[in-house]
Amino acid sequence: MADRKSNGVSTRALITRLFLALTLTTCVLIYAVHILLVLEYPFQIEYGEGALLVYTMQLIHGPTLYPPLDQPPFVCCIYTPLFMWVTSHVMGSNVNLVAGRIVSMSATLMTVFSLAFYVRSRQGSIWGVIAAMFFLLNAVTLNWFCIGRSDNLALSFTAMGLCLAGTKMSNHRDWRLDFAIAALFACSVMTKQSFMAGAAATSLWLL
Repeated sequence: MADRKSNGVSTRALITRLFLALTLTTCVLIYAVHILLVLEYPFQIEYGEGALLVYTMQLIHGPTLYPPLDQPPFVCCIYTPLFMWVTSHVMGSNVNLVAGRIVSMSATLMTVFSLAFYVRSRQGSIWGVIAAMFFLLNAVTLNWFCIGRSDNLALSFTAMGLCLAGTKMSNHRDWRLDFAIAALFACSVMTKQSFMAGAAATSLWLL
């Protein structure tokens, strides 16, 4: 009886692992094809990509990202500068949309790893993988992960900050975690100012 029960558990575990492996492989294939198509596409995928490219070029060549609004051309960058700064270093000397997309893709991977690590620390390895796959298989993630805008980078800093904040809840005396959490949320706000909401909510949670 015990042997049958043990065999049943091991069979279910094997089926679960096979299902997760198949789903993860499907995710990888979908994203690989999507990445190839996006990197070869020479025009903006979403209207914000062109604006962020202009802001990046302003950061590299001038004038300032934030000129006076009472002087021509009466426009300025509407975002905080960290995404443009990172993109400018990836771009190099050739003006292109690919650099911003690479930054966004890399940032999405950081978000996925942060999510998987946090769930794994709470529920175990399998649930960490499941959480990552749910995030990757979401249509919003698939549509936005490759767009050269600041949202993904800001989200990645926020996700890493939340991951460390969850770690801090079980280790209240480690001041290094406080510093790392503050630095990550500062980076998220310096990437896109609307992510101040995540930093404020987490600060209240940690009080």
